Amino acid sequence: MVANVHTQDTNLLSCPATAGIPGTPVLGTTASLEDAHVLLANDSIIMDLQSEMLNLRRRLSLLETASRFRTFKRIGQKYYVTDGHVALFDGALSYCSTFGASLVLPRTNVENQALAKLTEEYPAPHSFIGTTDRKHEGQFTDLDDRPLTFTKWGSGEPQNTGSGEDCVIVIPAGTWHDVSCDSNRRVVCEISL
Repeated sequence: MVANVHTQDTNLLSCPATAGIPGTPVLGTTASLEDAHVLLANDSIIMDLQSEMLNLRRRLSLLETASRFRTFKRIGQKYYVTDGHVALFDGALSYCSTFGASLVLPRTNVENQALAKLTEEYPAPHSFIGTTDRKHEGQFTDLDDRPLTFTKWGSGEPQNTGSGEDCVIVIPAGTWHDVSCDSNRRVVCEISL
């Protein structure tokens, strides 16, 4: 809180800790209370602009990352990106992480349709998605171990053929199928804006 301190010939601003001590201005110069409010408002605007600049730099960096890939599509507030790279599931996780991204996981039908369309460009081998039941057989979760809020299982899936199908792919028809994590599959990463 700012208090006015009157001296013989100046009106100084001081903080409560120095209130009553003539000659101890907060701003270092003689100023009015209105001037102090303007300066505080300007400081707030500057801080807002600096925050917005940091946000824009972060978004630009993400866009630069997305544009490094041969194929990238914006879906809502994220990009699905791929360059046709093929890997085992753990390799796919590591590959996406290298770019500050995560393995793609559709969370809506719109996202799933966009991913299915993207997989048409690279039809085989089909693309891994970011879900697994490695921790609890039959309970597929996202990579943060949260239950899935959207699924698009194909007929009879997940089926866990041979009790080793702990990972999931999406095929161009848009349906999900459980597969072995130790098979080479297309890698599609997700970059959130």
